Amino acid sequence: MGKKLLVLDRNRNVRALLQREFLREGYEVVLVRNCAELKEHLKTDSSYDLLILDPDYFETNPAQMLSWIGTIGIPVVFHSCLPESWIEESLNAGLARDCRTVVVVEKENVEELKRVVKKIISLSEREKSVVQQKAEKGEAQ
Repeated sequence: MGKKLLVLDRNRNVRALLQREFLREGYEVVLVRNCAELKEHLKTDSSYDLLILDPDYFETNPAQMLSWIGTIGIPVVFHSCLPESWIEESLNAGLARDCRTVVVVEKENVEELKRVVKKIISLSEREKSVVQQKAEKGEAQ
């Protein structure tokens, strides 16, 4: 199976749409309905390649949740209907300072979301490859 995505969205229809779209693209998709499920999945399985989150659905403090996610080191994409100004203010206030990658994509644009996900995963793969190559060179010396 392809790369593994974890999707949190408040709307079951949006979750189903994202699952269908990303399955077509070859991804493995796991859906969660709330932050408690998100945390449970991440505690038991940290092999996700990317998280797609609806930031206006956090039942807990978003900064705390993202800080916790940041300790796991999984890239995050916000898929949101929130005004861009709110998201920018939140990001500038340090909402995502501990997360590896945070990108914002408007909810109405699934094609853009798919493009962003593909790009981030591609960059993550290259980053892993560089780290592995450096580690191998260090072992050889």
